[in-house]
Amino acid sequence: MNLLHKNEEYQQYDMKNKMLSFYYTFFEILTANRSYVLQSLKIDRNPLKNLVQLTSLRNSFKEYVSEILTDDYRLEQEKLQKFQESAIKESAWPQLMLTIKFWMDDESVAFEKTDIFIEKSVNASFELMNVAPMNHLIDLGKFLFKEKIYSKQ
Repeated sequence: MNLLHKNEEYQQYDMKNKMLSFYYTFFEILTANRSYVLQSLKIDRNPLKNLVQLTSLRNSFKEYVSEILTDDYRLEQEKLQKFQESAIKESAWPQLMLTIKFWMDDESVAFEKTDIFIEKSVNASFELMNVAPMNHLIDLGKFLFKEKIYSKQ
């Protein structure tokens, strides 16, 4: 995070580009310490026990996602925003874990396949977060509710 915040351009990025910057920076650091990371994540035969050591990373990552979440990705309905924010934070964590697993198994030159995976997975997740269709559906639902329920009274 310190490296990202030192970059003046980073502050101007939208949420998607901030997330991409995070991933690329994070995996550069992991790659620089690859032997240590691989050893640390393979201490126990039970992979779930190995994930326990990532609890503080999980909490920090979820906090980071909350910080960069912009109105472009929030639903207009306040009641749904808290649910949506929670869903975004919770879904970002498994994506990071899948990316770490992909990186751990990546044997491509300079981890090029991990870079491709990062770009494709972040792009896909932001496409899924596109709230415009959801806002339109909510707006349609409100209109139909108002027209059919209130107009009958």
